Amino acid sequence: MEIMTKLSQNHRLLFGLCAAMAFSACGKGGLAGLNQNEANNNTPGSNVPANASITRIEVSPAVLELIEGSSVSLVVTGFDNEGKEETLTTGLSFTSSNETVATIDAMGIVVAIGPGEADLKVQYGDLTASAKVSVPDASLVEITISPDTVTTAIGGSTQLQAFGVLDDGAKIDLSSVATWKSSDDSVVTVDEQGMTQALAGGEAVITAEFSGLTATANFQVSEAKVVGLRLEPSELTLAPGSSAQLTVTAFLDDGTQADLTQSIKWETSDDQIVTVDAG
Repeated sequence: MEIMTKLSQNHRLLFGLCAAMAFSACGKGGLAGLNQNEANNNTPGSNVPANASITRIEVSPAVLELIEGSSVSLVVTGFDNEGKEETLTTGLSFTSSNETVATIDAMGIVVAIGPGEADLKVQYGDLTASAKVSVPDASLVEITISPDTVTTAIGGSTQLQAFGVLDDGAKIDLSSVATWKSSDDSVVTVDEQGMTQALAGGEAVITAEFSGLTATANFQVSEAKVVGLRLEPSELTLAPGSSAQLTVTAFLDDGTQADLTQSIKWETSDDQIVTVDAG
């Protein structure tokens, strides 16, 4: 630390001498030149990031499946050495490896142009991250939501997924690019990724829209309180590499039951032996 401090002081002294010489030689024009260089360093594509404490960046979504003519915005997140994160909106530059497949503008908006695959690159100073986009050679004929019927209790959350059905029979995940809406936000809310939260008893319809097509999921939220849970199966014997589906049923004080498999927070005591996902 002591050596670094001395070097920093010497650099400040050298910079002060250089700045003084530049101002003396050029007058106000010299100072204006320094200010112009500083402004250039904060423009998109510059090698000097707006926040020098950022040591790593990530782009979301990192994998995209888009129908020709559709678009989506990329979100870039920066992380410092302590793991703190912030959404980055300035000092970024974007490029596409194949603009006949997908283009990306200075704001990170991706547009699917034609069939194929492309790599999307974002740069922030000397840091880079990438995303992959694929555009199938097929047309979208229908979208669906899974699950399409949900019974839950107040406070329960459920991850919905939107799928596109193509004219060749293939399916693609549209969850991150569809537009999600709730018919009653006071009962159930839904975020831009399809994650729902039950806030009050009642009914609501969640709609996913993409490229003029829509799909719906019906929600029934019980006002009853959860008085018990049942996990099935309660015991498992698995071979390495195999998997199994667990389910959680809630017993409510009005005598009804609700499937909370998607709402429960899942944990494992040792993820080196067994992992568990979000439902």
